[in-house]
Amino acid sequence: MRRCALLLLPLLPLPACSLWDGLWGEGDATPETGTVIFSSSSAGPTETATTSGLPTFVDIRNFVIMSDKTAGAGQPSNDQYAVLASKGYSGIINLRPSSEPQPEGAHAAALAAGLSYTVIPITDKSLSIKDAHLLSEALSQSGSGSVLVHCRSGNRAGALWGLFRGVTEGLSASEAVLASQDAGMRSPELAKLVAKALTF
Repeated sequence: MRRCALLLLPLLPLPACSLWDGLWGEGDATPETGTVIFSSSSAGPTETATTSGLPTFVDIRNFVIMSDKTAGAGQPSNDQYAVLASKGYSGIINLRPSSEPQPEGAHAAALAAGLSYTVIPITDKSLSIKDAHLLSEALSQSGSGSVLVHCRSGNRAGALWGLFRGVTEGLSASEAVLASQDAGMRSPELAKLVAKALTF
């Protein structure tokens, strides 16, 4: 018994904080979601990607990393599209309907920066499975770089991301709601829509 314990000793894991810091660098948890966001390095404005291969942090309201190629956030300012392009982003997916007041010239600013630009208009009453399929199609057509999915505050972006994961990964309704919350959703109304869309 003692011999087995000695053999297993070298296999004991490192402390989780050391392993996390070593792999990902230091991060801060957003107070609203607990999701880890990563600070950009000091490589300067020409930096195109994080060393971990995840989307690079950009100082946009409620920015959150959703996957290895996708980030979510609130509305970028027009001058941030060039910043996004310089940090390795190739596409923007705007979830805001035309009925919402938006920065004038946002679409043109994104295109001028060399970013693809797709609009999937959703509201806190209209989120559906169809939107998840439209997101899947938009992601596949957004180039080889990272993609930013945004709405006004990041709330709908998180909801759609959880629904998308529910559809593509076969998550249950409750799992998809949790995934949405991890991605920035805070609205109980949107949580109900995510759950409803995945309840057959």
